[in-house]
Amino acid sequence: MTAGESVARFLDAQVAYMRERRASVENRGVTVITTSGALVTLQLAFLAVAREETLAAPLTLRLTVGTSLLCFLAATAFGILINTPSVWREVDARSFGAHLSAEHWFKDEHLATQAIAVAQLGVLHHYTRVFAVKVRYLRLAFACELAGMTLLAASVFTLLLVL
Repeated sequence: MTAGESVARFLDAQVAYMRERRASVENRGVTVITTSGALVTLQLAFLAVAREETLAAPLTLRLTVGTSLLCFLAATAFGILINTPSVWREVDARSFGAHLSAEHWFKDEHLATQAIAVAQLGVLHHYTRVFAVKVRYLRLAFACELAGMTLLAASVFTLLLVL
């Protein structure tokens, strides 16, 4: 096996790996949306049960509850951004038209391997850029969800003290 063939195999494995990671990140984005929605539902149910006490609660408690809801809303928005359809560039089939002509068909296999590796490198560069944005959104979603859960726990604890 030549060095070029080794690089071509590596690039092929990297493109497959990025496709798997893309699916994983998008699934995590859906999880953020689901958990944020469930936590908001629990928070609103808890507030409905303690409605009279909540209305007379200190301003800090009401601000904590409101900020927690905003954090969950932001986490949900980032989860939606993670799953917003992006343009995932794949290999342009037209660029391989010349390799299918009669004069190229019987040439050395290494020329085709090199052309495929060059095409996969372009795809990998594109995947890396798009993936970096989705991962950034995922980190922001997790941070918002963590802040929302912390504020939710603090508000529930404070409300229990008020009761």
